[in-house]
Amino acid sequence: GGKKKPLLGFAAVLGAAVLSSLSSVYFERMLKKPARSAMADRAGLWLRNVQLGTFALPLAGLTMVWNDGLQLRSYGLLHGFDGVVWLVVLLNGCGGVVVA
Repeated sequence: GGKKKPLLGFAAVLGAAVLSSLSSVYFERMLKKPARSAMADRAGLWLRNVQLGTFALPLAGLTMVWNDGLQLRSYGLLHGFDGVVWLVVLLNGCGGVVVA
C-alpha cells in the first residue's frame, strides 16, 4: 500500500465535522426564518435540498475526475476504503440523520 498520512486523515475528518456543523446551523436558521415570498414558502425545504444536490453532485463528480481520473480508472472509486473509513462514513451519515 501507500504511505499512511494520519495527520492528513485527521484534518479531513476534522474538516468534515466543521462543515457538517456549519451546515446544521445554517439549516436551523433556514427553518426558523420566515419565507420571503409565497413561492419560497410553497417550495419547501426538500425542494431546496434537491436543487442543491442537483447542482453540487455534477460539480463534485467533475472535480473528482479532473483531479484523480487516472487513479479512478486504475483502482476504482472506493479504493482504499477499509473498515475504519466505512465507520467514519457511517457515523457522519447517522449524525446527519439525527440532526435532520
